Amino acid sequence: MTIRSRTSGRGRKFFTLDSTLSNVLALAAGQGVMGLAFILIARRLGPEEFGSLAAAYALALVVGGLLDFGSSQKMTRDLAQGLFRAEFTAWLVKRTAIQLPAALLFSAGLALALQSRQSPAVAICVGLQALTFPLSAGAGAAVRVFRSPALAAW
Repeated sequence: MTIRSRTSGRGRKFFTLDSTLSNVLALAAGQGVMGLAFILIARRLGPEEFGSLAAAYALALVVGGLLDFGSSQKMTRDLAQGLFRAEFTAWLVKRTAIQLPAALLFSAGLALALQSRQSPAVAICVGLQALTFPLSAGAGAAVRVFRSPALAAW
């Protein structure tokens, strides 16, 4: 992805480097927080419980990616071209409402599959990650366009 700046020459290089470093730091911070969360969870759960929870979380992210399936990236391009700015909020709400039944069905399936290892509330919360992923990716589309890609990463 090319980052455009109003500056030229040397200023553009520093802007691009700054944005790249900010993206890297944001991704590293996110992974670090997630790693810390998994360490804390692993210390509280047994190996079988932790394994099922980690697998459910990974599956929820896969389902979330399938629900989004590039629509957030398309919206980023459309917004950058000046299309759909007025309709963005309506698009995000409508898309989330369409994805909600699939996320709820997935959460119910997880609750049934994990009922002997996890409480239903935990399974449903993990399953709803399938909805929060495309919701945050959609909201990130607007931040990438109107503010900066680096801020969207954070």
